[in-house]
Amino acid sequence: MHNRGLSPADARRIGLSLKPFASTSSQAVAEDPTSSLTGRDALTGCITRQALLETMDKLPQDRQLGVIVVDLDHLTVANDHYGTSAGDALLSGFASMTRKILRSTELFARTEQDEFVIVLPGASLDQARQLAQRICYAVAANPMTVGSAVVPLTVSAGATYGGSLNERSIEELISGAQGFLRKAKEGGRNRAVTL
Repeated sequence: MHNRGLSPADARRIGLSLKPFASTSSQAVAEDPTSSLTGRDALTGCITRQALLETMDKLPQDRQLGVIVVDLDHLTVANDHYGTSAGDALLSGFASMTRKILRSTELFARTEQDEFVIVLPGASLDQARQLAQRICYAVAANPMTVGSAVVPLTVSAGATYGGSLNERSIEELISGAQGFLRKAKEGGRNRAVTL
């Protein structure tokens, strides 16, 4: 099991560069399998859990999948300290930053208050692990401005891999990634944990 927080040296070693993962907006619209879905979270623009499940039903069931579950660390503390509108701004800012990292074929859903699921069709566990680490590092390296306050933010992530939906359901994959997310939180937060 991999369970390490990310340092800048870690980021350099695994070659974290956001540019290759940013897609142009026209490209994203053309290739986004969820672009016609109405099931979008109003605050973040992410698809909802229900829309994610509906989309998964339409994907080939024999395709391998990586699944990442990401949770904003200490969002309740930020809400208490800066107000709930600041917490909303952090959620929205996180979603915006993450969309710039994701490829247009990857699904991004807000499934709970501060929990997000990313599905990577055709990805290996190593690719899921690298993306989870990239997201953790990008968020930690880019504090968000809320009003006049600069608010540091970190996230924790759990990633798993399923050979295909024929082998494990998307709910089972999400549950597995949530287990690794709990280990990331127990291990000190601001980290990604996988097999």
